[in-house]
Amino acid sequence: MLDLTATFGVNGLVWISSLSDRLERQSTDQILAFLEPFLVALRVPFLRFEPNSATELFTILQHIERQTTQGLRPIIHFDTHGGKGEGLYIAGSDEFVAWHDLEGRLRPINVASRNNLCVVSAACFSLHTIKNISIAHATPFFLLIAPERTVTFGFIESQTFQFYEELFTSGDVMLAYSRHLSQHLSVYLSERLLFVGMAKYLAPQCLGKGGRNRWRSVFKQAIETGSLPNTAQNRKNVREQTRTMIRPTQKLIEQYATRFFDRKTSYGGYCRVSEISAERTSPPKCSQAPENSRAARAPPSPACAAEVFAIPEASKVARKRRRRITLALIRPTYFA
Repeated sequence: MLDLTATFGVNGLVWISSLSDRLERQSTDQILAFLEPFLVALRVPFLRFEPNSATELFTILQHIERQTTQGLRPIIHFDTHGGKGEGLYIAGSDEFVAWHDLEGRLRPINVASRNNLCVVSAACFSLHTIKNISIAHATPFFLLIAPERTVTFGFIESQTFQFYEELFTSGDVMLAYSRHLSQHLSVYLSERLLFVGMAKYLAPQCLGKGGRNRWRSVFKQAIETGSLPNTAQNRKNVREQTRTMIRPTQKLIEQYATRFFDRKTSYGGYCRVSEISAERTSPPKCSQAPENSRAARAPPSPACAAEVFAIPEASKVARKRRRRITLALIRPTYFA
C-alpha cells in the first residue's frame, strides 16, 4: 500500500463559473450563500469570475498566474459543464476548451505557486485533464478533485459547501474529499503520479527480468554490429556496464522530482518507489521498444497519467490508498 503525507499552502479560493441555465445558476447561488460568509469569517479571500469566452478564461488564468507570483496560493474551483472528448464548456460563447489546453494554462500557475495549486472541478469528465500528464514535465497542479464521468448538479449543490467547510475546519483534504465528494469525484495527486510513474518505469525496465533483458539486448546489438566478439569476458563486461547504466538510484528519483515539481527538491523516495516496483506482478500496458532496437539502450519514456491512474478505474484506485493531504492556511500577502 502506498501511504502519502503532504501539505500544500492556501490563502484564497477562486471560483470560475460558466452557466447559462437559470436553475443551475440558482444552484451555484445557494452554495455561495453559505460558502462566502464562511470564508469571510475565516478571513480567506474569495474571487468569482464568469468568463464569456475561451479567450476570457485564458485571460483570467493569466491574471491568477500573475497574482500567484506575488503570493497568492489559490484553490481554483470550476463551476461549469464538460464533455469527455470536447473539454471544459464555456456557456457564453458556446465553445469548449480542450482538456489538454486547460492543463497547459494551469501549469504556469502551479509552477508560480511552487506546486501548491489545488483544483476542484464540478465539470463532467474533467478528470480527463490529467490524461496527457507525464512525469517528464512539470505537473499542472498539486491536487485535482474532479469527476471522471457525469455528475449531477444536485450532488454538487448538496456536497460542495460541506466539503469546503470540512476542508478549512480540519485541514485534511483527503478527509473532506472522502466524506463529501468521493462518491462521484476522483483524486489526482502529483506525488502519487511521480512515485507510481517511476515504479512503472523501474519494474519492467530496470529490475529483475526486465533488467536482464536490457543488458542482453545491448550485448546482442554489439555482437550483431561486430563491435564485440562473443566471449565470456565481454558478456561479463557488458552486463556490469549495463547494470550500472540502468540501476535505479535516489539521484534518478530526485532528477524527475525536480523536473515534475519544477523546483529543486530532495525526496527520500527511492525506497518507496522500489517497494512499489517490487510489488508489481504484471507488466504495464504502456508500449515498450523492441529489445533489439536502439531505444532499448536508453531509459524508456516515463508513464503518463492515463497509464498510471487508468482513468476508468481512478475512483477505485483512490479508495485503496490511505493518503493524508493537509492544508496549511496562510495569510495572503497580496490578493487583488
